[in-house]
Amino acid sequence: MAFLGVPQVATYNASKAALAIFHESLRLEIENHLGASHVRTSAVFPSMVETGMFNGVRMPRWISPELPPKLVAQRIFDQIESGCDGDIYLPLFTNIAPVYMLLPRIGRELIHWIGGSIDAMRTFRGYNTEPNISM
Repeated sequence: MAFLGVPQVATYNASKAALAIFHESLRLEIENHLGASHVRTSAVFPSMVETGMFNGVRMPRWISPELPPKLVAQRIFDQIESGCDGDIYLPLFTNIAPVYMLLPRIGRELIHWIGGSIDAMRTFRGYNTEPNISM
């Protein structure tokens, strides 16, 4: 959601976009101003993760599948173990997400129409907020 606006979650989307730019700026500063090219950074851009946070969101699973947390954690671990830096996009097809903002408005509208993101949040419930009082 760092690269794609969705109605009803503007502040959430903005925070993700800010983190993407923060990471890019930090990476450039570390490499070019601090001369620490050996320092590696990575940012993670998953689609929805199965945490309950996205309960009720209506998005086609082929566009935004809910990823098991273990899969996301494993991919992060693999990145660290490899010693490489770079952004992690999950699932793989989300690598094209940064291109979204380069499209003309009609292209972005088409993506929203195909993906159903305009109405995705209308049934959003989020986490179950009922207290767990069972003993």
